[in-house]
Amino acid sequence: MNDTRIAPSLLEADYLIEVESAAAKLAAEAGALLLERFRKALTIEYKGGDHHNPVTNADHEAERYLREGIVARFPSHGVLGEEGSEPLPHTPWVWVVDPLDGTTNFINGLPLWCVSVGVLWYGRPVAGAIFTPSGPTASHAVVRARRGGGAFLNDMPVKVMPEPEPTRKRLASLPAHYWQDLGFRTRGPKRLGEARTLGSIALELALVAAGTLQYGIFWGPKIWDVAAGVAIVREAGGIALTRGRIGQKWSDLHAFEPRRPKRGTVPSLREWRGSIVAGSPPATRVIAADIHGKVKLPEPVANARDRLLHRPR
Repeated sequence: MNDTRIAPSLLEADYLIEVESAAAKLAAEAGALLLERFRKALTIEYKGGDHHNPVTNADHEAERYLREGIVARFPSHGVLGEEGSEPLPHTPWVWVVDPLDGTTNFINGLPLWCVSVGVLWYGRPVAGAIFTPSGPTASHAVVRARRGGGAFLNDMPVKVMPEPEPTRKRLASLPAHYWQDLGFRTRGPKRLGEARTLGSIALELALVAAGTLQYGIFWGPKIWDVAAGVAIVREAGGIALTRGRIGQKWSDLHAFEPRRPKRGTVPSLREWRGSIVAGSPPATRVIAADIHGKVKLPEPVANARDRLLHRPR
């Protein structure tokens, strides 16, 4: 199990600079590879039997490129990738990569996708880089950070949005069907902000860090969706709160803890589960405190809504 008690002060600043620089370079290079495949013929497969989780040859090529680049630079580090790369147990340094976050957008020609490269040290997110073809500057961008070094959009420092609480005048990343699926104690839709769902959690976290989105709620993401974004948001002056189950208290996400798979005995970072609220410290704490729970609907949202609209009064 990762020892999260090891002091972050033991990290060497020069080494972290090297790690961040490599993460940003590899994310940009993998992004360039994906741009060559964008809006061209792809080989598409589906993970699972529901045809809702696509993976393409571009995903596999980008992960292979990232894995080979990481191992060449840091041979003692591990790589955890969405498409199969797996680190050895008890590896102190683990690079968590999502080679193409927003695959469905990519397949459909929508340029809202990214390459996410997060770096963990004993489970702690200490560096991250996210490449996007359509960043806040309306062009290709890498949002990057390292522990203690601040967050940057290319070479420009960025900060989370400074509002003390969520405002309807600003954008917020909320899950699809959030109003039906999430229960809020006191806040109606107008007090949550203008809702946006982009189809890429890593991209949304990058936009939170850049101050474009005031906060984001991410219900049940995978570790590769959020490892880089959490590191970047924190260095942009924000926080990331997490909880594992409905009813648990929200707490600061200091480290990702490996968990045992359903069938198996060896804990793995791949099995990490949790929900995240991220953004400026005051706004994030306000939103997290107001979330009552997640409603599990017994039928599709549209059917439930129609039934409620037509029920006798």
